[in-house]
Amino acid sequence: SEAIYEEFENKRKEHTSIVSEEAFEFYVYTLEKYAITKGIGGLQALALFKEYGADEFLLKHYDLLHTQGTEYVVDEVQRFINKRKKR
Repeated sequence: SEAIYEEFENKRKEHTSIVSEEAFEFYVYTLEKYAITKGIGGLQALALFKEYGADEFLLKHYDLLHTQGTEYVVDEVQRFINKRKKR
């Protein structure tokens, strides 16, 4: 949807100077796969990522996470969110 595109563009602009294009593409890919896996919309997934810091987690640990399989990464994101929810 248009809202998701605008949010991605805003996120990309925020991170242009500190995040590589590859890392940002990985973030978007993971966000989409997370939404599909959890049966939620892209905006819901984006809201969760932002609320619990999963977006920063993915970008900070891109070097390690991008070498892993999609299922593993989605599981790691869910574990990260679950830990943050318990705080």
